Amino acid sequence: MVQGKKAIIPALETVKQGGSIILLAECPDGWGAEETFKEWLLTKTPEEVVRDVKKREMFSLGAHGAYILAKPIVQKQATVIIVTNENLVRQLQHSYIHAVITVEEAMELAHQHCAASKPTYLAIKSARRLIVSSPTTKRLMEFTNAKGLWGLV
Repeated sequence: MVQGKKAIIPALETVKQGGSIILLAECPDGWGAEETFKEWLLTKTPEEVVRDVKKREMFSLGAHGAYILAKPIVQKQATVIIVTNENLVRQLQHSYIHAVITVEEAMELAHQHCAASKPTYLAIKSARRLIVSSPTTKRLMEFTNAKGLWGLV
């Protein structure tokens, strides 16, 4: 999951207010991160994560990973959904992200949470280079090796 979450960064720039982000991440190594990542996802709210990661004494790579997943929820009121393996779905049950096993489940959940009556879809199967024009920052952003990202924006 530590590698898969990186696709959230370009998704944050493309998802609209109240939209949904669907991350496809098999996660064969499970969490694949330091304990802080898991702990923060399971014990803190997204708002607490965003607040606490800014405190230098609380910063760690695990905290930053939890921040990447919390940021779209706090900044855009987006729903973050991960399609992954059964074991990780069970472990993420009480976290601030939604975890499901199939893309169909993710799409249904995204539609339930999406603020737009006629959503726009952006699907990126695999991109060596992705350039996103951000309306919020009014700049172009470049991402490399974006994989497994689907968005309901």
